Amino acid sequence: EQQPAQGSSPPPASSPHPKKDRSRSGRHSKQSGGRPSSGSGRPWRGRGPYRPHLPPDEYDRLKSDAVLQVEYFLSGDELSRNVWLRRYMDVEGYLPAAVVFNFPSVAAYGLPYKELLRAVAEKSTHLEVDRDNETFRLKEGWRAWLVPDGKGGFGCPKWIKEEAEGG
Repeated sequence: EQQPAQGSSPPPASSPHPKKDRSRSGRHSKQSGGRPSSGSGRPWRGRGPYRPHLPPDEYDRLKSDAVLQVEYFLSGDELSRNVWLRRYMDVEGYLPAAVVFNFPSVAAYGLPYKELLRAVAEKSTHLEVDRDNETFRLKEGWRAWLVPDGKGGFGCPKWIKEEAEGG
């Protein structure tokens, strides 16, 4: 076994989970706490437009792929298996965007919440978006997926976004 030369330090041990070591990926800095960086070394704090580090055509493709992933969660194949998600559908078939956007396969795209909501509204061919309440539903056939509410109706109470006090 080789010993390091005197005065030098041993090579760094490799991480047992290199895919989980975000400091190596270069995408996020430790300083930003896993959030995208503004490019100036400071984390992006949501003030002003988000400026991705991708060329516009690649960023547009990323948004399109994220929209397809969101649409997947409201597809017939997924809704037929995912009763948990269907329980979040309100009486009009709307789901809170935050529920779907926090699924790991959607969050992995790294798009800011408002940017992804706008992309779904603009690019989705299967979903309609209620921007005021930050919800969306299938354009057609949403009634078929509502879960009985136990009171003779279907779906949970309507999702209505309320503004936080002081903000």
